[in-house]
Amino acid sequence: MPACGGDPAVTLANPGTYDLSLHGPNGFFRHFADSRARSLRVEEQGDHDLGKLKLRIIHGNYRRPVVVEVADAYGAKRHIELRGPREITIDTDHAGGWYDIALTTPSDASFRYQLAGRLESGASLTSDPQLGR
Repeated sequence: MPACGGDPAVTLANPGTYDLSLHGPNGFFRHFADSRARSLRVEEQGDHDLGKLKLRIIHGNYRRPVVVEVADAYGAKRHIELRGPREITIDTDHAGGWYDIALTTPSDASFRYQLAGRLESGASLTSDPQLGR
């Protein structure tokens, strides 16, 4: 199972097929779903000062590329072809530090990784721009 945001990383044993959601304060949300056949892993790191969220997507099967769809509630949708590890950066500055990202892949319907919340920077607080939409 993927590591949860924060330091140190928390890793749970993969029980096979799983679907786990975590809710916390200030809009913190994580959703992990996958199966025993998984070949994708996601690691996240937030840079609170710069308002950037870095996601490292690791594809363990280098012989077969996989397409990952990245849906960003505050930005453009992306399609990334992985042939190994890849890092993407999500800029949260334009949304007041708020982020809501969902990763899926057409090659594995059981895989879903969603993360939402706010990077606290010490700047003026804003409400989540997605509220009320």
